[in-house]
Amino acid sequence: MKKLGYIETDPKMPWCGDYCSLSYSMFSEEGDTLVDGIVEVAKGTNADWPWVYDKLIKLGETEKFGEATDTMVRENVFDAIGYGDDVSFWV
Repeated sequence: MKKLGYIETDPKMPWCGDYCSLSYSMFSEEGDTLVDGIVEVAKGTNADWPWVYDKLIKLGETEKFGEATDTMVRENVFDAIGYGDDVSFWV
């Protein structure tokens, strides 16, 4: 069942445990779903990157989702929203 967006897993990948994200690089499906919610809101409201980054920081401050501010997660979110070269990744 599709929840908020496109989440793909492949447990056969050798570096993955029970869950392997090929979308946002979170460590759990729940984390990917929460990040996808941030992405969808950002796309729907034309939110700027600092707003999105702030939401990732807040998510990362929770016990289960510390990886939300990892570079790979941030890069995947940045690309999924569709920010271009005119938007600085580094805030």
